Amino acid sequence: MKKYALRLILSLLSPALPGLLVIPAAHADVELSMSAQKEVLQALADGSTGVRLEPASHLREGDTLLVTIHYVNTGEGTAATVTIDNPVPPGMVFQPGGMSGENAETLVSVDGGANYRNEEGIYPPAVTHVRWLVHDVAAQAAGDVFLRLKVKAKEKAAHP
Repeated sequence: MKKYALRLILSLLSPALPGLLVIPAAHADVELSMSAQKEVLQALADGSTGVRLEPASHLREGDTLLVTIHYVNTGEGTAATVTIDNPVPPGMVFQPGGMSGENAETLVSVDGGANYRNEEGIYPPAVTHVRWLVHDVAAQAAGDVFLRLKVKAKEKAAHP
């Protein structure tokens, strides 16, 4: 069984959608791609509220972004642990409970990715990086991991 460490970077070049990015993997046996969609609340016929996903072409303060990272083990053997790291982009805030993935352990960093731990007790704006440890990815298997981020409110200048 092999272990892989992979890094993705979601770069927001503007307040618009980062788009679908095909990211070269650190190892040829694992391929990654990333997409992002905006979550929009909508009223349902039964009076409850649901979530609709839309293209994230225009983001505003307070919008929630759902980032999906798709991975594929194109190799001949099982990958024991695939590590996927991603920085929290400038202008975005980590959302508690917003990381998931099948067979994935989720961790966060508050020190630029030097150290990782579970998110319990973490101050969300302090999170600088996120990590998924995806266990036992069989040959030719694929899956997704997810991350929710919120667009930060613009900081107001202090008045003397």
